[in-house]
Amino acid sequence: MRKIYKCFIFFISIILALFLFSNLKIKADTGPKPYVSIKIIGNTNGYYMTLLSKAEHYGPYSAHVDEEYKNVDDIDLKFASYNDSDGYYYLYEYSDIKNNVYKWGYYPPLEFKILIYDSINDVFITNNVKYERKSFETAFTIELVDNSGSISFNVKEDHYHLFKVIMGLILRLVICLAIEIGIALSFKFKKLQLILVLLMNVFTQFILNLFLAIFINEYGLNMMGLVPIYAITEILIFISELMIYCFFINKVNIENHIEKAKIIEYTIIANLASLFLGFLLLTILGF
Repeated sequence: MRKIYKCFIFFISIILALFLFSNLKIKADTGPKPYVSIKIIGNTNGYYMTLLSKAEHYGPYSAHVDEEYKNVDDIDLKFASYNDSDGYYYLYEYSDIKNNVYKWGYYPPLEFKILIYDSINDVFITNNVKYERKSFETAFTIELVDNSGSISFNVKEDHYHLFKVIMGLILRLVICLAIEIGIALSFKFKKLQLILVLLMNVFTQFILNLFLAIFINEYGLNMMGLVPIYAITEILIFISELMIYCFFINKVNIENHIEKAKIIEYTIIANLASLFLGFLLLTILGF
């Protein structure tokens, strides 16, 4: 019994340590930030790109510039002179896209339009379409089209980030299920008992990993928010599984009686294993 008690204390200590560590006060602006990335197909020599914002102010950016605090150049002034038909604002943030890549990686606007400036021909290029940043990563591919000297572009939204999040959910779920069933086998659980463990873990691990996937899709791999979610959810899962196993394990298979102490020990070890493995997968794979 002493061994079980130590395992239980260790389990709760690890969970609380993760939770407390994630809530340490950090003064710097840390953690990953949502971003917009755009891949451009076509000749971009002399081209600059920005996102026009529906909001007049967003994050550290503003449509009104105090030249004492911001370096305003000719390209800034050119973008600022653009008169959008829907009243969207230039927030004094642009990039040279000669390498066919654009990224606004720090507080990009939530609602925006894509605007390109061709400095060689002194013309603006836009499709006048409104877009929204709906997840941590918003990615597009733009194909520039030359219509008899008049340049336009087609936009396709990329969903690779969402694909990664879904694959991470499935991978963590499958591996954690395999670990918990493997540990159950080592504790001599029989067929119906294993089925109970499998069903319980399909439910609890799916809920856990669904929460994680939703958070990652929205905020990225931000440990300051991710660890508390992981810790609190894992504690609730542990309590739920312990109650179900203690009540049902021996009822589904009377012939293979398992001592309550063994059930508690299994629940602690299995949850610790899935906790560490799931967290390891998050930090290594990044989704």
